[in-house]
Amino acid sequence: LPGNYQSEVLDPFIDDMTQQVSRSLQFYLASGSGREQPEKILVCGGCANIPGVAEVISSRVGISAEKGDPLGQMKLSSRAKAQAVQRDATALLTACGLALRSFD
Repeated sequence: LPGNYQSEVLDPFIDDMTQQVSRSLQFYLASGSGREQPEKILVCGGCANIPGVAEVISSRVGISAEKGDPLGQMKLSSRAKAQAVQRDATALLTACGLALRSFD
């Protein structure tokens, strides 16, 4: 990666993402009466793997944020490559949710 990657690409991206989280939170709170501010934000998807992103969101939005783990309570097959699955876990949230629908 180029030397200016952090300042030219990553920092503006994290700023935009944080702004979108803040706007979504404001919309959520304004869209219904009696809605309370969430206690925690779960950061999921591939962007959750950006080092420090949950901490930046938490400090700018004022709500505790942490990297979501959709596989935290699931048992992995012995054939699964645990390290690879954990690396990609935050990007598997939608797939896990769709897979769990068959158990309802």
